[in-house]
Amino acid sequence: YKDFETAIRYYAKSIEIEPDNAELHYRLAGVNGIRIDEISKFKALPYVYAMKTNFLKAHQLDPTHTPTLTALVRIYAKLPDFLGGSLDKANNFAKLLFDLSPIEGLLAQGFISESEDKPIQAEAQYKSAFELLPFLDDGCENSSVNSYFENRSQNLSYEIASIGLAFNLSSLASICALQYYVAQFDVYNNLPKEWAYYKLALLYEKINEKDQAIQYRSLALEINPTFNPQ
Repeated sequence: YKDFETAIRYYAKSIEIEPDNAELHYRLAGVNGIRIDEISKFKALPYVYAMKTNFLKAHQLDPTHTPTLTALVRIYAKLPDFLGGSLDKANNFAKLLFDLSPIEGLLAQGFISESEDKPIQAEAQYKSAFELLPFLDDGCENSSVNSYFENRSQNLSYEIASIGLAFNLSSLASICALQYYVAQFDVYNNLPKEWAYYKLALLYEKINEKDQAIQYRSLALEINPTFNPQ
């Protein structure tokens, strides 16, 4: 229902009952992060603090949870200095992530490079990540697709496809990743489904499958008739 204040309140109460539950801290941090985008910068400070504190606590409780590490990379890479942003910390978390999951680590490093306005370096890091995803080129029915994305961030497959589209990397791998995202989509996803369909349309256009592209554009408009990606 996108009632994030209520979600924050109940996650906080849940943590009072289970203070050592890393997943609850991760979720509370995420909800605070979403709330930040909805309010003014002046009102955002306590939400920023809660987001950082709970992501760090989740990492302390479960150092191997890759979605938490990805979130910490993004936070420290994007936050301004006066709010605690730090590229050094972002890079440290990206290294930890790489040790656990080289693909996600390379994606995180590419994100940091983009944040530093280094598109050539970012492209090289993203290309290296795609080179570790050959199973996505083998068809979306490949069992390796499900086994790889299972228990990872819900947004990872969408992120891979978006990077592939933006940096002109493997269209087949990007399509497969995005089809996985659509197939797994549920009410808990925070990225709109119409955007997934729109990006699938763009990817099919790139490989000259115009009928598929038209179909996915139509699906995007069925969900949201006012959808305008421009």
